Amino acid sequence: FVFSESDRRALALCIFLAKVLSLPDEEKAKAILVFDDPVTSFDNERITLILNKFDELRQNVKQLIIITHYKGMASKAIQKFDSCAKSIILMPSSRGIEIQEIDNEIMTATAHDLAFDRIKAFVAGEINENLITELRPFFEAEIRNRFKKQLSDLGHTKTKTPLAFCITQLNNNNIISQELAQQLHAFHNSLNSPMHEIGQSTIENTRSIANDMLDLIYNKLNPVN
Repeated sequence: FVFSESDRRALALCIFLAKVLSLPDEEKAKAILVFDDPVTSFDNERITLILNKFDELRQNVKQLIIITHYKGMASKAIQKFDSCAKSIILMPSSRGIEIQEIDNEIMTATAHDLAFDRIKAFVAGEINENLITELRPFFEAEIRNRFKKQLSDLGHTKTKTPLAFCITQLNNNNIISQELAQQLHAFHNSLNSPMHEIGQSTIENTRSIANDMLDLIYNKLNPVN
């Protein structure tokens, strides 16, 4: 009647951890601990504290298993236990639920990282789904992140600030050249086509656009020397 749900969960977890820590060393060495979504409704500070405690436990027990529905929690745990973590996911299949091992890097990847992997695989012909609608948000995110400090210094950190305006400001303040600004504007305008025109883009045409985009971002996107 007094504690919030988060506080009740924290108290229950602390009592359990206290019991584990009070075990004789021999019993702890044989213990396999399973935590099912142990940080549900916890804030970031509390999650960090719990993972630090898990790290202490990990070194004194046989095995520590964390089950979670939340990718953010899985990512934090993998980063914390990077040297020894193994990631496993449960995937629905025609035979029910299958257990699959997955690369830790996939579990810790950001949405932008995953978008890059998809676009790169698309350009290489490994994906045959037309990704035309995914190019613009990726392009905008890259430009804003690449010049994040410069845009911050200029007072244009809000994502609602039009990218075209940001590009112009970068050029006006001699951060990027006129030529590069024109290239960025032209490419950005090509990705701003109406949806009915985007829907008419063939896969090969989209591959060409995606390849040009990666070349522009990673080979030509340089500030003025």
